[in-house]
Formats: sequence, structure tokens, C-alpha cells
Amino acid sequence: MEGASASDATRGEALDDDTGRPPENSRIQAAREEYGKGREEMLIDKPWGSIKAYAVNQPCTVKLITVEAGEETSLHYHKLRDDMWIILDDGLEVTIGDKSFLPREGEEFMVPAMGLHKIRSLGKRGRVLEIDIGFTSEDDNYRLKDVYGRKLEEKDEEGI
Repeated sequence: MEGASASDATRGEALDDDTGRPPENSRIQAAREEYGKGREEMLIDKPWGSIKAYAVNQPCTVKLITVEAGEETSLHYHKLRDDMWIILDDGLEVTIGDKSFLPREGEEFMVPAMGLHKIRSLGKRGRVLEIDIGFTSEDDNYRLKDVYGRKLEEKDEEGI
């Protein structure tokens, strides 16, 4: 997808008589039309590289998850949010639904609300950048399997 520079966004627009700049509403409307309303990710090319925005104008929480060597999260799901994961370190196993992956640094995964998921370290400490899109609360963790003996939930038959 081609990106746009700030100067590209203002070319060809009518200027406001009072300020000599494009009207704010026109610029916002142009950005929405170019990148798509509700789009969760946006790529803007710059002369020095690029900017990739993962949550644009959405309520979200950004977390750094660290899984210590040989450890794993519970197999769980959330009802009120989607998670986006960006793998920061090699050596992790990621499970989403009924599929497991051995991702490399930089790979990205989307975990939809109600989607079962877990992260496991295969020997060394690993990190994942998590972007929660929607309502984030520790009360929205529904564990189905947990090696640490924490409370488990029954499956929610409506969503899983």
C-alpha cells in the first residue's frame, strides 16, 4: 500500500479563506477515505523509512509481554477485546485457536475476541508486544488450561 506524506494530503484541496490552509474537516475526511474507515493498521511511507500504525483512533492498550525461559501463559480467551501480537524475540511458540506457530522476530498475529490463545517459551526468555483493541481488564481472562493451578473457566459455548 502506498503511503502519503503530509504535503500529499493537502494537494488539490480548497483553502480556507481565513487561514489559507485546507479546512480541518477536509483533511480528516481525506485521511479516512485514503486509509479506510475502521481500518486497524495503516502504513505511511517516509523518505527515511515508514510508519506502521496498528490502532488508529481506537481505544487500545499496549503491553510488553515477557515469558520467562521454559514458561507459558495459560490457554485462555477474552470476550471484550481483540489482541494483536508482534513477536519481538525468536524462541516462542504461539497457539491461536487450534494452530501452533514457531514465529520469527517481527511476525504479527491477530487474536480475535473469543479466540483461544497462549504463548510458550521454548527455552529462553521471549517478548511479545501486545496491542489490545477494545476493553482491557484482567477480569476478561477466561482460562481453560493453566500449568500454575490458577482458576479455570468453563467453555463459553456461545463463542467457542
